[in-house]
Formats: sequence, C-alpha cells, structure tokens
Amino acid sequence: KKYAIYFNAAERKEPETREFIEELKNYYEFINCDTVDIVRRPIGGRTYCIICDDEGLLKEKPIASAVNKNLNVELVGNLIITGLPDRDGNLQGLTPSEAKHVISNFTNLCGLPLLVI
Repeated sequence: KKYAIYFNAAERKEPETREFIEELKNYYEFINCDTVDIVRRPIGGRTYCIICDDEGLLKEKPIASAVNKNLNVELVGNLIITGLPDRDGNLQGLTPSEAKHVISNFTNLCGLPLLVI
C-alpha cells in the first residue's frame, strides 16, 4: 500500500494520512475539480509532489490551502501530497516519517489549517 497526505481545505479539516490510489478519478473526486495539476514544492526543506486543482484560482471564492513563508497564497483547494515519481513516472507513497514531516509543516492561521511551503 502507498500513503499520502490528504488535506480537505474546503471543509477546513486537519490533514490526514490515507491510502493513496494513483488514479485520476480519485484525484478529481477528492479535490472536487475538473482539471488537476501535479506540482513539485519544497515542504520544510524536502521536495514533494502536490496534486491540486489546476483551475482553483479561477473559482468564485478560492480557499487558500498552502502559503509561502511570507504568507502569500501558493495553492488553493483540496490537496493530495505524495512522494516524488519513480523513473517510470509513478508517484511514490510517503513513508511514515515523510508523512509526519509534511503534517508538521501545517500551521493554524486564525484557526484555519494551512500548509507552509
């Protein structure tokens, strides 16, 4: 089994480690979008892949989910955070220590969880 961090920003739930199934339909369903993007971002000095809504900033009221150290919004909407891809392009799951590392980089700003990248 592979694991990833799932962050439901729309419902402002705390990030959680869940089983990761690498299928587009699962991405669309959790992120609640029509177009996904997979971006690489440093989180606490380590690089991870983040699956996000490619059109999130175009929505009527985008919900910030990741900010940089200056608190500028980097990503909006629900996120799935995974390991980097292998040489065949398949996203890798997170080890328990990687998952803990990612979760430790979330902060509560005015009572709302946000990922700092």
